[in-house]
Amino acid sequence: MELADKTVRMWRLKDRSEPVFVSLHDDTGSYRWRPKGESGVLSWLGPEATATEKIVFDDCHATSAK
Repeated sequence: MELADKTVRMWRLKDRSEPVFVSLHDDTGSYRWRPKGESGVLSWLGPEATATEKIVFDDCHATSAK
């Protein structure tokens, strides 16, 4: 994923009923990408055990690389 001119590597979580892709940021938290048809939702989950996901972008669409 490209975000703020940076490439963020993501991996698909296994054993999920719907696809979820997660970035690995060690103890700082992680991005979550949930594709929904032609669009998707990008969220952030902090490292705290009590953290809740916060929506970063909703209804995102893929763009072609330039």
